[in-house]
Amino acid sequence: MRRLSTVWRLLNLPCREISELVSRSLDGELPRAERLAVTLHLLYCTTCRRFRCQAQTLKTAMARLASDASRAGLTGIPGLTQEARERIKRMLRGGDTPRGS
Repeated sequence: MRRLSTVWRLLNLPCREISELVSRSLDGELPRAERLAVTLHLLYCTTCRRFRCQAQTLKTAMARLASDASRAGLTGIPGLTQEARERIKRMLRGGDTPRGS
């Protein structure tokens, strides 16, 4: 019975949760039940299919950019400080505003 309720829940996930699973699937393998839920949802949801396509395109572009930068010898460029990363995260969550706004 528990397995049936899990399958039912996965087959009725809202788009927001499917988009999170799509994002996770781009970073690694999903468990079989979640993979099936995404696959079935994408059969009928144009919006989520579009999101998956856009996310895949972005991932490919970023990989290509990193590869091009590496080949060009641009690997010594310093990254963001931890403080800057945290500030960006807060702003993306809507908890902070840029200075001067």
